[in-house]
Amino acid sequence: MTSPTQQRRRAFTPDEVGERGEALYESKIRAQVETDENIGKLIWIDILSGDDAIGEDHLETGLRLKATRPDAEMLTLRTGYPAAFSRGFRMLPSPPR
Repeated sequence: MTSPTQQRRRAFTPDEVGERGEALYESKIRAQVETDENIGKLIWIDILSGDDAIGEDHLETGLRLKATRPDAEMLTLRTGYPAAFSRGFRMLPSPPR
């Protein structure tokens, strides 16, 4: 049986999650978190509330946000980098803005 919250909740496509999360990051979060001590850390963003959590451990950071926002639709980014994860090559930081 589904709860009223689950019944009202809209399902987002992966593209929608990415677009909404990246828009939130650029408009409200980036200026606050892209500091020297945070470059390279992971940031989880709830695209519904705009809340975020930042840390070095992927799982711990995601669970911390999920604890405060159980119904969160989340996107993970890496501060100062174009992608959260790399595979088979070295990831370079994004140019400063």
